[in-house]
Amino acid sequence: SGQKFNDYLNVIRIREAAKMLATRRRLPVSSIARSCGYSNLSVFNQQFRKRLGMTPRDYRRQLEFEPISP
Repeated sequence: SGQKFNDYLNVIRIREAAKMLATRRRLPVSSIARSCGYSNLSVFNQQFRKRLGMTPRDYRRQLEFEPISP
């Protein structure tokens, strides 16, 4: 589709990170970043903001006001 492999990989990683932020709320953001293949937290934060328009912490805070679907 013309999408570079690294871009595709980052989309998959950030999607997984967003799921983990929503379902594993006690797990630190740094642990989620590592679990999703990011060894550098600032790179993770940059990619997350680029894809979802907010930091992982802000994303998690936003979820505090929304119920988790089972």
